[in-house]
Amino acid sequence: MGMPYRHILMLVDGSFNAEAAGRYALLLAQACEARLLLLGVVEGTGPPSEAIGIEASLERLAGQGRERGVAVEPYLRRGEFIAVVRELTTRQGVDAVLAAARHADARRRFFVATAGSRLMAALDLSVIVVRVVNPGRLGRPHRFLVPLRGGDARWFPEKAYLVGRLARACQARVEILHVRRVRKRYFPWAVGLAPGTLESAADRQVGGFEDLLKTQGVTPGRRVVAAPAVAPAILTEAAAHHHDLIIAGATAQDWRARLLSESPIETLMSQTLCDLMVLRPGR
Repeated sequence: MGMPYRHILMLVDGSFNAEAAGRYALLLAQACEARLLLLGVVEGTGPPSEAIGIEASLERLAGQGRERGVAVEPYLRRGEFIAVVRELTTRQGVDAVLAAARHADARRRFFVATAGSRLMAALDLSVIVVRVVNPGRLGRPHRFLVPLRGGDARWFPEKAYLVGRLARACQARVEILHVRRVRKRYFPWAVGLAPGTLESAADRQVGGFEDLLKTQGVTPGRRVVAAPAVAPAILTEAAAHHHDLIIAGATAQDWRARLLSESPIETLMSQTLCDLMVLRPGR
């Protein structure tokens, strides 16, 4: 796994979305006491204006990082995107890579033909894709929603590390959400389940993650719901309880499967009303 994060890479493409997501990279680097590398890549024979725009974004983010006391190193490179990223991450010993999800990405398949999908497919490092919906927060959310399922247990340590570091830096409240998925025809029956039944199942599924968070000084709340679909349940909880950041997870196995079918992550990306981070842990 890619933790602890000592060297973090943020990809900058000159867009507003990338610069806004860069605030989360600054926050994470500060919280982890990590060195932050900012990388802009001009592919092919991009026009001079593209390089100028990327360089301006790099300079602004680097300046903000230095004001916060973060060790920041900006890089502007030409070449094939993945090749440049691989070379820099290997040479600099990078632990985690952050990339922004653009609004254009939210209108199509998230895991297909986007920078995030290319990184998740090509890199063994931890990859975090950030979609900023509320730029007014500027990387300072105060209520986190963390959806978990039992199959994520192998990745609990890294996800707990990420959530714990950010929560402490933001002094944020953390709520863990466990969605017990039930088929539509059984949903009316599931709604009537005794609360203790759902809580008992949640203890087995997410109790270990809560313990890991507590070791980082974060005591989370918990919500357990039964629903026929995971993504709508997450979105409903986030809206109903005024969360301003969702931290979700995607594994390499999820990524391969989602090339062929719709996924909860894609639904979250396209419909979220608050900021969203998707962690694909290091392999």
